[in-house]
Amino acid sequence: MSITQKGAATQSQKLMIFVLSMSLYGLATLFTELIPSIQVGIVEFSVEFFLFIPLVLSMLFDPLSAALGAATGELVFSEIMLGQFGGLGELEKFITVTIGVYIAGRLVKNPKNHVMVGVAAFVGTAAQLLMGTIVDILKVQFA
Repeated sequence: MSITQKGAATQSQKLMIFVLSMSLYGLATLFTELIPSIQVGIVEFSVEFFLFIPLVLSMLFDPLSAALGAATGELVFSEIMLGQFGGLGELEKFITVTIGVYIAGRLVKNPKNHVMVGVAAFVGTAAQLLMGTIVDILKVQFA
């Protein structure tokens, strides 16, 4: 699949993108869960997430397959394998990661345009974090 034919992926290529995104992002998320955070006074330094992995895959290949794979990988590797599954909270994270990565992948038409790749990476991450913030605020308001 060439760069100019981004949306012309076959079903087997979409499955490959899904599995690649799921395994890479899932293992990266598992790795970040195991890294200890360093606290200096009231400031805490920690590695939060490696969202650039599914963002790059969604910009280069099929955005929906990469987005669903990343969200599934995060759920399977970091939540279920570490025993931190939280039920409906994980569904919220699944939906926000999927939408954020999908938006970033759809914004990039030409991966050689470095400015658009940077803008899409920021927009995708910001969309995911903004949706999580809105959901948390609504949980507090209506709970």
